[in-house]
Amino acid sequence: MTSFDNTAILVQVCLHSKRCPGKALADLAGEPLIWRLTERVQQSGLPVIWCVRDCAEDEPLVDLALKHGVQVFTGADDPMKRLVDAAENFEVDTIVRVTGDNPLTDPNAIAMMVAYQRMTGALYVWTPDLARGLRAEVITTKHLSAVRENYPAADTEMTFSHLLKALANDESKLEMRNYYADGEACFTVDTKDQLERMQNIYECFDGQPPTNPYMYTDMINLHGNG
Repeated sequence: MTSFDNTAILVQVCLHSKRCPGKALADLAGEPLIWRLTERVQQSGLPVIWCVRDCAEDEPLVDLALKHGVQVFTGADDPMKRLVDAAENFEVDTIVRVTGDNPLTDPNAIAMMVAYQRMTGALYVWTPDLARGLRAEVITTKHLSAVRENYPAADTEMTFSHLLKALANDESKLEMRNYYADGEACFTVDTKDQLERMQNIYECFDGQPPTNPYMYTDMINLHGNG
């Protein structure tokens, strides 16, 4: 990974979901959602690693990763421990954290965030101007590990996100208002209705939704705001 300065995209994915079980393998224009997400973020030029739970339920994800030649790490149920362990296992110093229910994650935004992190040395970079479902987070492995060690009670992803924002250095927020994306819109897949909407989007674009930011307006107009 030296050609990428020890930076990689770590995708947190599992098949357990109360509101939309198995969504990671749901069909999006002929391919599983998690693979559609992966081929999209690969456009950033960074290596991709799936972080899945070490359990029988997630074995289909491991099989799919092997089929497509994607690096995969199996680990703890705790998503943040799994992320840290995966980064340490693959010697990743800077993590681009992507969640497996966001198949429209923007690869251009990822590239800008990584460039910004390298320029500023920020411990954590986030983009509040981007719509939910397009966003990623950039975190140094050292920072993530320290937060997890110092705040063991923060055992949910939401709590961790709040902590990372609170404890990061001043350069953590990357404003992208000149990069069109309605911060109030939502493109994530958390429910069956949202999955159906995402399936419609992928069908509309023949399996390859554009990464041109101005096309997100068309997606909102055609398919709603979340």
